[in-house]
Amino acid sequence: MMFRRNYKKLNKIYIGIVIIIILSICTTEISLCDSERKSRYILIYKDLYYYGEKHSDVISLYIQIKSDCKEAILLQASQFKNIKIEKGDVIIIVKSSFRSEKEYKNIIEYYRDKEIKIYDDEKIMDENIIKNRGYFIAVDRVYPFSNLNGLMEVAEDLNNKGITFICTIMPVYENYELEAYDKFMEVLKYVSKKGGKFFIHYPIFNEEGTYNIDPRDGFKRSIEEYRKKGIEIVGISIPKDKVFTNTRVFQGLNLPFLFVTEEETKVDSNIDLLKISQELNKHIFIKGNEIDEFNFFSYINKEDYNYNQGIYVDINKDIKKLYNFISILYSKKIPIRDFKAKEYYLELKNFNFGKGISDIEEIEKSQLERFKTKEMEKIRGENLEKEEYNEQGYDISHIVRIGIKTAFFIIFLLIIQILIGRRYDIKKFFKD
Repeated sequence: MMFRRNYKKLNKIYIGIVIIIILSICTTEISLCDSERKSRYILIYKDLYYYGEKHSDVISLYIQIKSDCKEAILLQASQFKNIKIEKGDVIIIVKSSFRSEKEYKNIIEYYRDKEIKIYDDEKIMDENIIKNRGYFIAVDRVYPFSNLNGLMEVAEDLNNKGITFICTIMPVYENYELEAYDKFMEVLKYVSKKGGKFFIHYPIFNEEGTYNIDPRDGFKRSIEEYRKKGIEIVGISIPKDKVFTNTRVFQGLNLPFLFVTEEETKVDSNIDLLKISQELNKHIFIKGNEIDEFNFFSYINKEDYNYNQGIYVDINKDIKKLYNFISILYSKKIPIRDFKAKEYYLELKNFNFGKGISDIEEIEKSQLERFKTKEMEKIRGENLEKEEYNEQGYDISHIVRIGIKTAFFIIFLLIIQILIGRRYDIKKFFKD
């Protein structure tokens, strides 16, 4: 009887220890998930524009942060008390947008009372600075009536240089049955084989050959026709202002990438930028720079932020500018980045791609396959350049931690079983 009482007591202790360990593991994993939550950047501003100016520091800063694959929202100063601040949020107060020093200080004091870290417009992402990260190359405004022979030559030349580039095609609204459209499709397929990745240009109004009507239906039909013909469109080239003022044109069309070019007009300050910026968080931004506006001297003499940037050139203008630009990049030892959608597989989970999107299919590889590929690259030394630029890859550390904890847990259980077995004769217990 004494043996049974002792055994029952030990058994209860044993079960209690098991429960404590399980709860400890669960709690640890929950805290790890919480700590790994993606930081959200909250831009608080007063005015979008200075009086009489077309450029907005607030919008430019937002595009920069979004191009670093960050979650970001725009919050007008009058709304700053209406949003819940969560753990890990980064508050950015755009000081230059405030005309009143008093109002600016009031907002700072409000958040300091809540022990939230405050940034101003000069201190945004210092921890992510990296020198000369490089640019994507984009060939812009490809029409069916563009110089298609010239486009194929450009594609072949870039392919020979080992450059995977962006090709921005214009929407085509009708006449899909014409032979010219079929020839255009064949040219685009050739460009794709040479490494071109397709974006579609935002609809242009009030120009010859376009419609001055609601663009949504025609734009959607154009994308559907391209995809039916096997043209894989993964993004849209769009001016800064249109990103906010006409999001309905591209929402729901499986266009995860936004290649954001210079703004054409001012953004209406009365629209709900908080709501719009929240909706845009699932998209991947690339900050576009027109080739004529790029300043080599300022670029090579300063450290540049680690975010997605691209240089674009109009295929219908002097294409020699592109070759000259690439030559200068090489001479200045400025790297050119290959555009690969698969590098953004985590962000692309918010979108639904069909089997026809070959480049996106690689994203659907199992975690084990990605891990094997990564390890093989390490063995061959192919990952050295990627690691130098700190590109986002597959992280298995979370799974490894779970595996190690599980192994220790099993070993601990076995040790307890052995100790109990040595202390008591279990066979004797069952005989009794």
